[in-house]
Amino acid sequence: MNSFRTDLDCDIYVTGSNAYLLSTDISTRLTGRSIPIAVLPFSFSEYCVLNRPGNVADMMRIFGRYVTLGGFPFIRPEMPEEAILQRLDEIKSDIILKDICMRRENITAPI
Repeated sequence: MNSFRTDLDCDIYVTGSNAYLLSTDISTRLTGRSIPIAVLPFSFSEYCVLNRPGNVADMMRIFGRYVTLGGFPFIRPEMPEEAILQRLDEIKSDIILKDICMRRENITAPI
């Protein structure tokens, strides 16, 4: 990363799981050189901009989809529900396995 920074006129964004980013190791290495950027799910009004309800029935259908599936930016109006559920399951697995379980393994004190 440092060679990109010195050789190219560019911004560099490094991302990772919450468990790793919250560890003291990474915060020590990047002290003074990091800016956290919070990425949140869409609000319902933002979700409506993407889904463009035409009438009250559309609004009710879109609201049901928002409540059921969430406001993740990857959820597009044309995506089949099966594909969305598979992606949500992958996110859940990543959070449980990578963030929670791996972090717990690194904790030495009893929980």
